[in-house]
Amino acid sequence: MTADHLRVLLFGFMAVMPIVAWLSLARRRLTWPEYLAYGLLALGLPILGAFLVLAYPPRKRREELHKRGMVARPPKQAI
Repeated sequence: MTADHLRVLLFGFMAVMPIVAWLSLARRRLTWPEYLAYGLLALGLPILGAFLVLAYPPRKRREELHKRGMVARPPKQAI
């Protein structure tokens, strides 16, 4: 494998990862600011950003889990 082959693989990976991250974001239920933040992370950091978007999905909100009966205690109220 030559250096040219490795460059092609690297640039191919850099082109495909943001697309995969975008498709992953499109399937999630996010608010507009969350979607914008994850999208900018995926595009802002060339390789690492897309990986982080895929590796660390947003956590489900405690209120949503409580409504579904998956969390025993309701979310804490701010004072």
